Amino acid sequence: MEEQDTVKEYCPFPRRRAAIAAVAFTALFLVTTIVVVAVSLRPKKSSPEDPTSSIVAPSNDTGGVSNHTWSNITDAPAPTSRASASDDETDDPEDDVTMNPSNVTILTYYYPWYVGDDWSRHGYVGTPLLGLYDTSDPSVAEQHIEWAAPATDVMVISWWGEDGITSDHFKNGFLQASNLHETKFCLLYESIGRLRDENETEIHFEREDVVDQLIEDFLVLKDLYFGHEQYYKLDDGRPVVVMYVTRIFRNFEKQHLIDLQEAIGMDLFIIGDETFFWEFVDPFTARNGVDSQGQSIFDSYTAYNMFVDELVKPGESAKDYMMREALPVYQRWADDTLFYPHVLTSYHDFRGHEPLGGGKEGFLEQLKTFACLPKPETANGLPNMLFVTSFNEFWEGTTIEPTEEYGSLYLDALVEFKQNHIVCTKA
Repeated sequence: MEEQDTVKEYCPFPRRRAAIAAVAFTALFLVTTIVVVAVSLRPKKSSPEDPTSSIVAPSNDTGGVSNHTWSNITDAPAPTSRASASDDETDDPEDDVTMNPSNVTILTYYYPWYVGDDWSRHGYVGTPLLGLYDTSDPSVAEQHIEWAAPATDVMVISWWGEDGITSDHFKNGFLQASNLHETKFCLLYESIGRLRDENETEIHFEREDVVDQLIEDFLVLKDLYFGHEQYYKLDDGRPVVVMYVTRIFRNFEKQHLIDLQEAIGMDLFIIGDETFFWEFVDPFTARNGVDSQGQSIFDSYTAYNMFVDELVKPGESAKDYMMREALPVYQRWADDTLFYPHVLTSYHDFRGHEPLGGGKEGFLEQLKTFACLPKPETANGLPNMLFVTSFNEFWEGTTIEPTEEYGSLYLDALVEFKQNHIVCTKA
């Protein structure tokens, strides 16, 4: 070794060599001890209060509609974003990669829960060009598909069970559209409405009735939808399902997903809505992220909506919020899992929370930035998905559906995004 050769060169006598070696060993031992002590004294992550404590339970009538964010958190401490890379770091142009966004699969959430001429269940933001439409009308779905098809690839349908309004409207409206062949659809399994008791904030998988309900639901989904020619499947044939707010699953293990697929006799590609703030900023601290064996519990992960009222700065845009608060979290998940991010158009709900403004340029910046997040080698052959929240969630003001206020701005932006190459810069 080079260090040993140096000692020999400057220590011609054995005793002096031994003395110097002893001094060197002692110094090395002291440095190692200091490092170990410093690491052990480093502050550990606290166990913040559970952010699910103030979730509003969904109503059972008209489809069990509930909020799709955790914005009504009152007691939990505000999360802080991970610091960004040092300003001194520079990118090597040779590491830049040109991406063709036409290879990005755009999925947008679709809500078939609107009753014609009566949208009074919640306040809403925006004036749809179609007026106060009824999602059970096939002609409404036909117009939605006509608008969405050039800009998106998959409509992710909110599903609350076969006995609710969303299922009735989905079957009588969306699935009857004459132009259904122009798009694909998959399902957003509304876990809160299907598996959680009204008086609880979590879903407990140690309970047999919860596991049985999950299997029963997926048997229905298999019989009615997974075999549909327009259902979105991977190249290997697995139907794609998004499971809403998996972060409130307790005592949940990968074995539950294995048992589910064995029970229905079909392999699935299940995306967990696990990514958020607090302990959910990192797949290794999230309850249903990476397990003790280093394996992802779900096939992949996403975040339905990263909005938290306490983190919003008055007057800021959705782009500024997402770049500051969401992007560092996305980067953590993308480093260690197969992660599919969501893009937020704007936010303005009926609950009185601080709104987030929208706009074409900010929307495009999110699309370009989030599409460039890394994917693991195991993702080879899998689609590069990018979620847009949402097509028509007017009660939270996250829509891309054309309105009198902004026209087809967001759909036009998506078309522009898919038509132009972008350069992804490696960190």
